[in-house]
Amino acid sequence: MFDAEYFKTLVNETTDLISSKEDVPKEDRAELEARIDSNKMALKLLAEDIEDEETRNKIKDRINNMYQTFEEIEIKIHSRKSADNKHERIEEDILKYSHTLKDKALRLFDGLEFDKKVLGEVSDRMSKNLAGTSENIKKINEDLVSFSCFSLFILAIIIFLCMYIIIRFM
Repeated sequence: MFDAEYFKTLVNETTDLISSKEDVPKEDRAELEARIDSNKMALKLLAEDIEDEETRNKIKDRINNMYQTFEEIEIKIHSRKSADNKHERIEEDILKYSHTLKDKALRLFDGLEFDKKVLGEVSDRMSKNLAGTSENIKKINEDLVSFSCFSLFILAIIIFLCMYIIIRFM
């Protein structure tokens, strides 16, 4: 986010350093030159945050030619005011995220309702299958109990006689 106030302060400080360059003794000029160069580099980095490309290029050119011009750089940017707009942006973000959260909660609720319906259907089918299986097990147990020893003995004798006849006469 571009901070116009800090940028203007840094521009004014740099222009003051450039204008006072002639008054500084030659021994201290190297330090002053280094400070001016570092301020120019910081201004270039801050200028990268300017949203309007035309304004950004214009300001970069002025920063590069700062030794020749001492006029104050005017920044015409349609940016948001820092304190009031921060609150508005925060409110907008909160509103946007609350809508997103509401949509996600509704989708989750719909998904849970669908899952509940599917689980109910599966539970009903499983209960029916379990009841059918229980009935089949009871029938099998009744069939096993219904054969008495006497009926098994008679069945064995009939099979024996059939086998005897087949083997003997064939």
